[in-house]
Amino acid sequence: MSWVKIAKIGKPHGFRGNFYARTDLGQDSAIGFVRNLMVGHDVDSLSPVTVKSSHWCPQGWRVRLAEWEEESDVKAHNGQFLFCRREDLPPEDEGEYYEADLQFCKAVDDHSGEEIGEFQYLDPDSGIEGSLQRWWFQLGKKTIGLPAHEKYIRKIDLKKKTISISDYEEFI
Repeated sequence: MSWVKIAKIGKPHGFRGNFYARTDLGQDSAIGFVRNLMVGHDVDSLSPVTVKSSHWCPQGWRVRLAEWEEESDVKAHNGQFLFCRREDLPPEDEGEYYEADLQFCKAVDDHSGEEIGEFQYLDPDSGIEGSLQRWWFQLGKKTIGLPAHEKYIRKIDLKKKTISISDYEEFI
């Protein structure tokens, strides 16, 4: 099963187990409509939770889980992530991808077609105006981060599980 990280658990809101969740998608996050989630540091440490309510507000998503009744429940999970099943998410727009869909994709040299490594993970943008998200690849013994730009990420073929990359040599 593929899991997609949709939010990070932030500070408590009130005393009844409510909390703020930080998301990269803001108001468009799946936390607004997916009810059955998993919580944990990573996909190897997940526990099921059910969203009782979620509301968008200026500070982010205010969330209440059925299983958490106290502020101490939130504090015990602060900094962990909320995940949902990939199947519970709508299809992405053309040219956009969920990280879960890119897992296990082979990195292929765009010019030679030779398999040179494997996709590892996406790194969100730094928050600096004009900065780009990085796509991380394992190429032999080196791990490199390529800017999410068509100069470097040339073609994604999810059926073949390949990502064609170019001009990566400058990052090795």
